[in-house]
Amino acid sequence: MTTVIGIILFFLSIFFIINLIKETSMKALKKASKKEKETEIRKMQKLSQKEQEEIYESHLEYVNKLANKLVHEGLDKGLPIEVLVKEGRLGLRKAAEDFDLSKGYKFSTYAYWYMKRRMLRAIEVQSSIPDTITYKFQKQQKSISEADELKKFADLRDRGIITEEEFNAKKKQILGL
Repeated sequence: MTTVIGIILFFLSIFFIINLIKETSMKALKKASKKEKETEIRKMQKLSQKEQEEIYESHLEYVNKLANKLVHEGLDKGLPIEVLVKEGRLGLRKAAEDFDLSKGYKFSTYAYWYMKRRMLRAIEVQSSIPDTITYKFQKQQKSISEADELKKFADLRDRGIITEEEFNAKKKQILGL
């Protein structure tokens, strides 16, 4: 009799385990389908034209703040602040058009990068003051590469692979003499 009860208990426990596994897998499927539905809804959450205009108008103050910050930090390179503000507004407009609610970002954070990128690009393109640091760096890099090339040819000359005349001709060519 005890063996019969043991067998019955064994089958009941297996039955309960199978039901538990089924319930767990059904919950997982429901969660997956719920997430898929949410994803589809979020894809449709682009801003309407009216919402884009409202969000653009409400964030215009950030354009002025960012333009003043760039001028204060000396990154404007002599470009008038009006040009920076104009470019920042264009960046803000583009951010309002491209903003996607489903990503979970705040609009001000999202728009900041569009505005800053647009302003810095305008500074780069329209700046009347040359970037002397970049120019000096490029000149220094050129000097280093010329020196390296001359060392290679001097080594070839020392090994007897090229003649003194060939070395002098290469030297003139490298240095532009």
